[in-house]
Amino acid sequence: MKLHRSFLERPLVLVGLLVLARLVFIVCMPSTWSFDVYCWLDVAQVMRDGGNPYSLTPHLHTAPLWPAVLYILDRASEFTGVSLIRCLQWLLIAVDAINLLLVLHMLSRSGVSGKWIKPVLLGLVLSPISILLTVQHGNFDALVALWLLLFLGALWSHHASGSRRSWLLACFFLGMGVFTKTVPLLLAPLLLAGSWPRKIPTALLGLLILIGPTIIGLVPLYLADAPSVRLHVLGYRSLAGWFGITGLLPLVGLDRLAQLYARVGPLVLMALMALAARRSWKREPLDRITALRLALALLLSIVVLGPGYSPQYIGWFLPLLVLLYLHADAVERRTLAMAYLIGTCTYLVEYALIPSHGAFLLHWTSAPTLVAWSEALNEPGVQTILRIPLFLTYLVVLITTARPLFRQRANALSISPDRSHTPSSPS
Repeated sequence: MKLHRSFLERPLVLVGLLVLARLVFIVCMPSTWSFDVYCWLDVAQVMRDGGNPYSLTPHLHTAPLWPAVLYILDRASEFTGVSLIRCLQWLLIAVDAINLLLVLHMLSRSGVSGKWIKPVLLGLVLSPISILLTVQHGNFDALVALWLLLFLGALWSHHASGSRRSWLLACFFLGMGVFTKTVPLLLAPLLLAGSWPRKIPTALLGLLILIGPTIIGLVPLYLADAPSVRLHVLGYRSLAGWFGITGLLPLVGLDRLAQLYARVGPLVLMALMALAARRSWKREPLDRITALRLALALLLSIVVLGPGYSPQYIGWFLPLLVLLYLHADAVERRTLAMAYLIGTCTYLVEYALIPSHGAFLLHWTSAPTLVAWSEALNEPGVQTILRIPLFLTYLVVLITTARPLFRQRANALSISPDRSHTPSSPS
């Protein structure tokens, strides 16, 4: 037990390993990056020239937090002489380190102990998935994870103490997540559970904190160029046909059904959000593991049931899966360990061979067989087939994550009739 506690009490050791692993990748691997990195270079160039990147590029689909970050990174690059790509990598490495510290803090608050802590934390620090997303893919989904960890921590504090301040902090952190990317809005129903402040002024303040930054950020952009904002931000949908339901249906000749699902998929997610809101309303305060499971189930539903997919989506909830593993029973731990293995293998193949991901292996060798595989993986059907094990894994993890929530609901329903027949006083 001492070993595990001392390990948690030395976060700088873990942070050092995290930074070292990513630096080794930068030094030893080919200098290749995903298509997203080149999009950010394009956006930075437009801003450097004084243009509006929402009007002059098709790359921005969120509120303007990330373009502002790119602007600062570009100025830092100009001032220091370090390339913008390297500045981007350093920022994302720093975010990974902060996320790790947040996970350690949440574990210490939970009082988790056991022999699995050390290998699981090392698995997060040295995760090939996390390293590839940070150093080669270069997207900002780790920022979403940062806000979600802060949101969950504030929510834990609120449900433990009933503090209004903690509830407003949870609204703020979730609002910053929405300001970064729209996805965290799906977790808003968690704010309705327990003894949240039901006075109208406080509730309105929470709502303002939640959606205010995004509205304030988008309104000037909309006034400057409404068609571009409608097309690229409000009308944006993730790419369908490369994964999961919308990828599998065309493989069996159901192209029209796939197109229909791509259109109604957002409605499915909205229905899940409404269901979560209904289940949360007037519910007792959430314990930590229930709040964690609810958040994970909602995020996983985007990947499993959503109309589109991109490999960086796992960055939203990878730290949350680590927290779940350390709170889970033996059966669920085996499921999550298998998911880690399947996910790692899938991501290594994708980032080694798919050109839009960086295809690091093709920078080492131009073997005809590998080139042929890489060309084949440009097709949506082939990528869908490659990702079938990953899709099934996500589905199983979603079911195992959500099943205890439904079991709790069933237990509550089975207990309530007995309570209704219990006399309020002795006869």
